[in-house]
Amino acid sequence: MLLASLERAGDANVLVPIQQIVTFASDPFHGNPAFVVTPARPLPPATLHQICHHLHEVMIAVLVPEGDTLTVRFATPTGFHSGAGHATHAAASVALRSLRPGVSSLDLRLDSGAHRSVRVDGDLISVDWPVMPYGSADLIEALQDALGVRPAATYDSSFGFIAVFDDDQIVARLDPDIGKIAALSADTVMVTAPSQSADFAIRVFAPKLGLPEDPVCGTAHRILVPFWATRTGRRTFRSNQLSPRGGELLCQLHDDVVTISGRAIPFLTGSIDLPV
Repeated sequence: MLLASLERAGDANVLVPIQQIVTFASDPFHGNPAFVVTPARPLPPATLHQICHHLHEVMIAVLVPEGDTLTVRFATPTGFHSGAGHATHAAASVALRSLRPGVSSLDLRLDSGAHRSVRVDGDLISVDWPVMPYGSADLIEALQDALGVRPAATYDSSFGFIAVFDDDQIVARLDPDIGKIAALSADTVMVTAPSQSADFAIRVFAPKLGLPEDPVCGTAHRILVPFWATRTGRRTFRSNQLSPRGGELLCQLHDDVVTISGRAIPFLTGSIDLPV
């Protein structure tokens, strides 16, 4: 079985299962795809970096069983990441539907020793995240120059700058100067507005991270859900990502935790033939 334990391919190679999961969408050509590798035992870091580089991916998720626990790591071509929203969502889908079928919830162990709680409910995968703080900042002139339209308000966070507009059509029509965004001191620029088709709209530009525009950004919702909760008094939101691929997220705020839910659909299933 493909997603069973690591299998030997001849005397010198091993077959490592891999899936590509499209997150936050109901069809494979929207949302944000992520690769999830599921070896039966840990692979050397150099091998993980080479796999990521070979796939031309900014990041891949790696799920490894350790006793009754599943450990997840996020490899980049040159190192490891603490865990992006879409890659974690993809890993949760593989963990719950392939590696632990029939289990409705579990905790994924992170490299830090912390755990990420994940659940499956029908066709939705949910992941619990700690909120990320933000604060008001005088960035209107700089963000107007980079985005081409003057924001109504601006904020700062550890993840990046935030530009708030009054209309989601403004957000949809933005044609930012990616070079000017890359010249800003922040790694990302999040743009948001009330939405006519959801509760709020969002776009995220992150050229410094290899993403001129992020197809769907889960991490930004750790900031924007508390932001919109403060503005509206609500705790449950539907978010519409207005990138070319597009995506939809369902979010709930519980004190200092944001639960991000969305669909996750398999697009590609196979194996990697690796030298031992």
